[in-house]
Amino acid sequence: MKSNFLFELWVEDLPPTIQKFAGEKLKTAFVKFFENNEITYASSEHFSTPRRIAVFFKDIPRVIPKKVTKIRGPSEKNAFKEGGLPTQALLGFLKKHNADLKDVRVEEVKGNRYVFVEIVKKAKKFEEVFKQYLPQILKNIKFNESMRWDGNCFPRPVRNILCIFGKKFLKVSCFGLQPKKTTLTSTGDKIKIENASGYEKTLLRNKIIPVPEKRKERILSEFDIEEKKKKVKIERDNFLLEYTVYSTEYPQVFLKEFDEKFLEIPSEILVETLKNHQKCFPVYNRNGLAPFFAVVVDGDFKNINEILENYKNCVEARFEDAKFFWGEDVSKLLEEHLKNMEKIFCFGIFKNLKNKTERVLEDCRFLSQIYMPMRKQQIMDVAKYIDFDIATKIVYEFPNLHGIAGFYILKKHGFNKIADDVRGAVCLDRITEASALAGIVHRLNTIKSFFNEKIRPTTSKDPYGLKKICDEIVFLFINAPIYFEFEKFLNRIFDDVGEDVKKDVYLFIKERFKIFLEKEGIPCDIVEMVSKF
Repeated sequence: MKSNFLFELWVEDLPPTIQKFAGEKLKTAFVKFFENNEITYASSEHFSTPRRIAVFFKDIPRVIPKKVTKIRGPSEKNAFKEGGLPTQALLGFLKKHNADLKDVRVEEVKGNRYVFVEIVKKAKKFEEVFKQYLPQILKNIKFNESMRWDGNCFPRPVRNILCIFGKKFLKVSCFGLQPKKTTLTSTGDKIKIENASGYEKTLLRNKIIPVPEKRKERILSEFDIEEKKKKVKIERDNFLLEYTVYSTEYPQVFLKEFDEKFLEIPSEILVETLKNHQKCFPVYNRNGLAPFFAVVVDGDFKNINEILENYKNCVEARFEDAKFFWGEDVSKLLEEHLKNMEKIFCFGIFKNLKNKTERVLEDCRFLSQIYMPMRKQQIMDVAKYIDFDIATKIVYEFPNLHGIAGFYILKKHGFNKIADDVRGAVCLDRITEASALAGIVHRLNTIKSFFNEKIRPTTSKDPYGLKKICDEIVFLFINAPIYFEFEKFLNRIFDDVGEDVKKDVYLFIKERFKIFLEKEGIPCDIVEMVSKF
């Protein structure tokens, strides 16, 4: 006889970054338990929402059958001393397999005689084995971040346990809780689960979608419906979409309008506000950004109009803040922004952002004389303004707008010729000779500053994003409209630090270059051949 098995932990809200892997980790721990105890099953599945993680296994035998295993040990001559006394080799073998001398048998294998023991595993009920090993199963699940309460450890406190084998509710105990015959909704209402097989269908009837992939399908399907209604296009931002999938149990998509007056602000500022501050999706029409945003609401509410109005109020309040910051920044003279760069601390060999910019200017002056003497002044201007918007209020509030804010402020002050190059140097979306040279010099100075202080990324940790900066350097060298010699850049930019720092940076960027080529699908042997700068 076989039955289906379900185990669910109902927890306080799991962050999306943890929940994404929590269900998989729980399933992996159970699979390992089944393998170690030679328990078969037909298929497996895991579920996860912000408030629950669960696993389902199909067709598990009610009784784990008896099993006899014959294990070969040392040879007879190595197993016994004179007089038939056991050697340390035999005693160690018996201890390892929890056997006794009376269990030993000697058999011949291909002309040689060896000792054997038979390990007998008695038939046991699945539920007895499961109860015995459950604490170890849960202990084997490792998370980078966990909370501790009442001697328990898990990413978030566990508030309810559901454990079903077929139609039987198993009486197991973990996290200081006794199992119940119900799971819970997001508001704590009880949902009775009749059997393991009906778990997902029962949750769906209660407006809970336990499979992340199905929540994503629902969101995208409702995007399509709303787009046809309004004749607009909703941006499918992958990061925001994933965040939404893992922060909802029953997602529903709605479009809400905001005041058109805010469209006077550069669209990138509004998009940044919607996506990163309000977790809403920007909406576009044929003219660009439309006066709508798409919001994903978790649950089925009767007062949805009131909820959407509250979303609108929050969005427009953030837009008002952005409008104020933007107005303040645009009204200031560029020289005032440049002066404020003195107030921004830089880590490493540079005292502040202004000091760093001065060094970038010197390097660009030297290198532009080699590569583009006719465009020297343009490159110098790009280097001068590449970081000035970091001193603005809008970038302080929205760091991702670095480069974009500078682009719009420069255009407002009539610096149209260099605005594009400044944006390209920072955002890498408009690569010219000037933006490539200034962008490389700027990033190499950043890397130099950190490496000189012995701060380098490791396999698992890179808090300052140095790998990303190096990847951008590689990208600029490859995509620059002019050929730059990497060694000339290093010799110039690293002339104020030790030779060991320059060598370390060279090797680090070379390694990132190899990774870049491999990601492009270039064979490893060719990568090795061409990765010598």
